[in-house]
Amino acid sequence: MVPHHLDPWESDPTYTLYDSTVAQIGAPSGAITIQRLGPEQMGPLRDALYEAAYWRGDDGPVVADALATPHLRVYIEGWGRPGDVAVGACDSLGIVGGAAWFRLFTDADHGYGFVRDSVPEVGIGVQPGWRRRGVGRSLLVRLHTEARALGITQLSLSVDRDNPALRLYERLGYVCLSDAEGAATMILDLDAR
Repeated sequence: MVPHHLDPWESDPTYTLYDSTVAQIGAPSGAITIQRLGPEQMGPLRDALYEAAYWRGDDGPVVADALATPHLRVYIEGWGRPGDVAVGACDSLGIVGGAAWFRLFTDADHGYGFVRDSVPEVGIGVQPGWRRRGVGRSLLVRLHTEARALGITQLSLSVDRDNPALRLYERLGYVCLSDAEGAATMILDLDAR
């Protein structure tokens, strides 16, 4: 259990903490739509961050414990600050099976895919039952549209080299800037797409 003073989501009494085996949902029902998520919709972001971090399907730690670690917490702690944008994939029942987001960081406090403080870093996570259905691509296309509307010209991300999503990022125009410890830091020039 996360100590009360470390849980940045304690203000969301409707969100249930659960272990990773219970967190997974089944396949989507009906049509999937992509919609903007508000700062009050922390549940889908938390789920997506967990799926992004533990994409291999290994037995990960309990969700609350995983997201309390500083290297993951930085991606959504204090969500809703200027520059935070998130979109979610919802099925016809209103279930959110994936989310993508971007956030600005500083050189002193940042995520794995940090390039510079003027380039937001992207995060994306999709539930296993929703993968290989075009959900990730749809989330990113919408996220890129949101970024362009805000005048953002570049986005970055970090991806493990053995993650199948790497091919998706390359197809969408992300290019590798650097490699470290089996992960690639990639950048997308939105003006070129």
